[in-house]
Amino acid sequence: MRTSVTKIPFEDLGAVTKHLRGELVGAFERVLDSGIFILGPEVESFERLFAEKFSLGQAVGVASGYDALTIAFLALGLREGEVIIPANTYMATVLAAMRAGLSPVLVDPDPETLLLCPEGARRAITGKTVAILPVHLYGLACDMGQISLLAKEHGLKMVEDCAQAHGARFGGRFVGAFSDAAAFSFYPTKNLGALGDGGVVAVGEPATASRARMLRNYGADERGEAVEIGLNSRLDELQAAILKVRLARLDETLRRKNEIAAAYDAGLDKRIKRPLPVKGSTPAKSLYPVLFQRRDELKEHLAGLGIGAKIHYPTPPHRHGAIAHAVSGDFPVSDRISSTILSLPLSERLTDGEVKTIIDAVNDFCGK
Repeated sequence: MRTSVTKIPFEDLGAVTKHLRGELVGAFERVLDSGIFILGPEVESFERLFAEKFSLGQAVGVASGYDALTIAFLALGLREGEVIIPANTYMATVLAAMRAGLSPVLVDPDPETLLLCPEGARRAITGKTVAILPVHLYGLACDMGQISLLAKEHGLKMVEDCAQAHGARFGGRFVGAFSDAAAFSFYPTKNLGALGDGGVVAVGEPATASRARMLRNYGADERGEAVEIGLNSRLDELQAAILKVRLARLDETLRRKNEIAAAYDAGLDKRIKRPLPVKGSTPAKSLYPVLFQRRDELKEHLAGLGIGAKIHYPTPPHRHGAIAHAVSGDFPVSDRISSTILSLPLSERLTDGEVKTIIDAVNDFCGK
């Protein structure tokens, strides 16, 4: 029976930040009073705290997750050759590799986890392969055991895309700690979100970190002389100060999101399929995607009840005009995911009552 409900948006960022307003205003005023707005003490302290939190070597603050991926490739000296990428990811993953000068080789994802398939990656390796790029999508960690062994066996560099997975683990280790370099995004909807764009390149080797710092600042060395072509991509002081507030509350955010995801797991109709976590991994849910053949009808049904839902992502990478010419092959699993996937609300500010309302609304549709 169709009933009206209080509007439940897919994400209400105002509600997320409202309970932190005092701390956020304090952070803003601290930066305002300092008169330092680019590459100052806020960025330095956030980089240190972020690296410590996730057991990373060094963190280099940059302007976005997209730039973080690009700089990660460039800092590792990866400017040509093939890089293996899962065919189920956001377009930015592939575009960043191409921007760095690499040729993307897409691999259809594992149909159960929706993540990079280690065996598919193995089959895609050629004499031109220089790197492998696992993407920890939706807050789910890839099988870093098999992927790490694969990279080591073939002498490949590895760059992790951790844009959606702050706090996810595999085998007890945080994602981002397995690779030569890792990229994180602080887009406002992420579990660790800024009030604007931002990102981090995480690396273990000090020399690589130094090169990443140079590349984010035009490619200039300590004397201010450009020694190679870099980017203007610097995490600013204000966003760093905001992120320090959010980082201190990240465990609380992850705990609540994982609670909501567990409620969905237990309550949703069994006809609604969900990606399975890799064995030995611990998710840090950032999205809650479901797979349903009548996806568009379900989305419309929820919208009619005032419940927001979004599609992540309606167009797979190989069907974007800027990418299609650079890749070859068919990717039926990725195509099937893009035509059936729907993300349910997973805001940390959702109440238990709202979660139940969403579950009931989905189940009501499945029963029709």
